[in-house]
Amino acid sequence: MARYSFTGEESTAVYTHKPPATPKEPEPECPEGVGFFDPEIQEAIANCKKGEIVVGKEAFGRIVIKKLDGETPHWALCVGTGGGKSAFCQMVIAQLIRQGYHIMAADVKRVGVDIYKGVPGVHLYNDLMNRQDMRAGIEWVVEEISARSAIAEVDKTAEFPGLLCLIEEANEFADVSREWWDENRKTKDDEDGPKDRAADSIWGTVASGARLGRHVHGNILAIFQDLRDQALGGKGLRNLFRLKFMGNYTVQQWKNVISTTPVPESVDKAGRMMVVEGNAQYWVQTCFAEPEELRA
Repeated sequence: MARYSFTGEESTAVYTHKPPATPKEPEPECPEGVGFFDPEIQEAIANCKKGEIVVGKEAFGRIVIKKLDGETPHWALCVGTGGGKSAFCQMVIAQLIRQGYHIMAADVKRVGVDIYKGVPGVHLYNDLMNRQDMRAGIEWVVEEISARSAIAEVDKTAEFPGLLCLIEEANEFADVSREWWDENRKTKDDEDGPKDRAADSIWGTVASGARLGRHVHGNILAIFQDLRDQALGGKGLRNLFRLKFMGNYTVQQWKNVISTTPVPESVDKAGRMMVVEGNAQYWVQTCFAEPEELRA
């Protein structure tokens, strides 16, 4: 930058040099991959208490452990194709089975957790020709949670084994469940009671289980494309999933599930997920292992 003057007896010129801007330090990034069987991860898993899950590592290399308990008893995932949601569910279930949890999975895509078919304690419903089985499995979980709640009200010291209800592709499940409901609901009053409401009853059941489950180790892990109330029966489910994982998402998916702005740019990498808990948002690289190794 220069300033000059040609007035007066002497001409003057002043040059001011502006130093180059200091380059910004690169933002820390999550590791490229986190092996489920890495000794450090396995040690953390071994030290977890009931309901604690080793999720992966964050940008500073620290191990991230989240709880299916307290303020975050129910988790929601919104992860696009190739983002690692099946691998995420598989590694979570492996840790829960180790902790003695029972797993009830409604899997309309039939690929999410089928590796655990036949494993003791895992109850898998994925037959689209028997949609009622998936509904009945969810209803059973909620009935169990309700029974536990009644026991806990009388006996504050009562202990229960962990119970996870996994709903894979919840929006797709909502479509097939609604079809069944429309075909089978009672449309007229009779001697057994009034007619059924037009809205599918299953989401009211899920909401009831979510509200009661947090105190009796009854947990829900659901995969959503759209978590707006109108997409799921208007039962206020968004607020019941306090912990959310977003990965390989579109702007519209972020708005449907998180509904905050500005929308952070998605990272197109398998296993890279944004953890959203209240106002906190941070990236984590989730643990991965081959399905056959996890089953073993």
